[in-house]
Amino acid sequence: MKNGLRLGNKGLTLIELIIGIALTSVVMAAVGTFLITNINFSNIAQDEIYVQEQVRKSMKSITNLVIDKEIIDSISMDAGNSYTKSATFSGNGEQVIINYNFANKELKYKLGTNPESSMAKNISLFKIVKDASNQKLIEVTIQGEKNPGKRNEVSFSLTNKIFLRN
Repeated sequence: MKNGLRLGNKGLTLIELIIGIALTSVVMAAVGTFLITNINFSNIAQDEIYVQEQVRKSMKSITNLVIDKEIIDSISMDAGNSYTKSATFSGNGEQVIINYNFANKELKYKLGTNPESSMAKNISLFKIVKDASNQKLIEVTIQGEKNPGKRNEVSFSLTNKIFLRN
């Protein structure tokens, strides 16, 4: 029975200890690299989802606010030296004003006499163009962006044509 597992009095040599530490550090470095890479990919994916959500939510809001209006009062998309762009629509007894602040990268709207409300953030481009042949047709382009100019930059753009029903 004593022929089984037998430990001698001999301990680990310095070479065995160095090889063990080296193997452990290689395995730990591989695991650490794998975890860091996956965390970075997860953060980029979360940023992409956030930007897409902001752009889609604002496009849906603009469509819902504008579709039942009768006329386009004004569209000032050429910002020039100004940091704001705006579009004004009216109909059904109320007016909708959509404002885009380039400096804050924020899209806001004002419905009637209600206070201005935020629609979306991280918006890098907002443009409304009136169709030349049909005065009730507009084309809305919204682009969202997060971490511009960095390695983990994400962006998403959406264009939609909206026909004013009334």
